[in-house]
Amino acid sequence: MEKIFKIRENGSTVKTEILAGISTFMTMAYIIALNPNLLTGFATGTPLWNAVFMATLISSAIGTFVMAFAANKPFVMAPGMGLNSFFAVVVANIAAVTGLSLEKKSARPAAADMTDAPTASGSASASEADEKPVRPVKKAAAGKSAGKGAKKPVSGKKSAGKTAPAKPKKKGTAGKAAK
Repeated sequence: MEKIFKIRENGSTVKTEILAGISTFMTMAYIIALNPNLLTGFATGTPLWNAVFMATLISSAIGTFVMAFAANKPFVMAPGMGLNSFFAVVVANIAAVTGLSLEKKSARPAAADMTDAPTASGSASASEADEKPVRPVKKAAAGKSAGKGAKKPVSGKKSAGKTAPAKPKKKGTAGKAAK
């Protein structure tokens, strides 16, 4: 260790460096558990929590070894809790407000809102929906119908070629047809 780290040249001993390393680890060990808790909403034991836990350990080890062997500095590196807090609070709340999710199903509009042609079973399959761009249908404002020219699917489902004309609106409230 003397050849690699030049401990005596820097005015220290092996014992001092080992004690310093242990105390630094104990000071920063809370990050190992807090980081995955903060980023997963305290969902301990889930695959996402386990992945963030391992990523925290691995990134801390890599950063610390780079500082030790490449820079020859006694610094411990770990994920910064300030940026993690920013991400968890600000970015996650923006995602929640806009309806984004980690789950693939909830990230897309519902099948009734898609304009892609239905399959033989009456709804677009997951592979077809992934291949085609999702174009949500324009929805009429609350309390207003889609207009005289709009057609509604029979029985509330998209059926191949079976549509009925929409109910006529009252005079004086002209609307645009949904496309």
